[in-house]
Amino acid sequence: MKNTFDLLEQYSRFSSVYKTSEEMAFFMKHRDALASVEQFAYLYDADASDFLMIRANIIIRSLFNKKEIEKAIKELSPLLAKDQITKFRVDFKERIDKLPCYSAGKDRIYVTFFSRAINLMYLTSPEEFNKFPFNVLEKNYSSSIIDAFDTYGADIFDSVFTKLVKISTNGREIAYYHYDFKCIYIVNNQGRLDNKIYLFDEFLEEFDTTNMIERIKPVIDAYFANDRDEFIKKLNQNGFISEKMVYLIAKNWNRKHDI
Repeated sequence: MKNTFDLLEQYSRFSSVYKTSEEMAFFMKHRDALASVEQFAYLYDADASDFLMIRANIIIRSLFNKKEIEKAIKELSPLLAKDQITKFRVDFKERIDKLPCYSAGKDRIYVTFFSRAINLMYLTSPEEFNKFPFNVLEKNYSSSIIDAFDTYGADIFDSVFTKLVKISTNGREIAYYHYDFKCIYIVNNQGRLDNKIYLFDEFLEEFDTTNMIERIKPVIDAYFANDRDEFIKKLNQNGFISEKMVYLIAKNWNRKHDI
């Protein structure tokens, strides 16, 4: 017996669209950057899963940020030799303001696999990275790597590192929607995937993609309320699943594994 989420994925017309997406092309082009760092090696084969690929691209973009930050420090370092620390900081800030980041309250996280403290230094005292012990982070940073997803949690996906759109929060879970993949992702506080909800099954003769966030919210409300019947009802009422899909879900409902 398959549960609701398995069935929605099985009969979705979009479950494999990520394989030909821009995000996948980006990942395939740059994934070799992951292979050189032991802690990121598990993400090298992230093309096997849409959500794992999203996670991998967050790390890849963080690696790019790290290189750009180090390049800026190196190019601006002559200012430090002239004791122009204020100008160094101003010019450096202009450079990194252009980089993608995750805003965590007042903090801006440019390199997600580094701690908040290190990321804060980029904003407050970047000149420190031009001297020991912080200058060693350019090449020997393995011991300073943290688990970005454990540390920053589900909120890390609510950033320009991804194309996900935040729908709502319930305790330690956040619901996100991906417009290209036509999929809802339920992400927990460890930045791991709890569930995927695929929209638009193959039995729908027509489907409407307007006002998606507004239409998705009642679906997520029912999901977070653990109300299975209302969840399926809202999926159907908002045009996300067909009557035939409703029938298949009812026929295959497994109380042990479903919401």
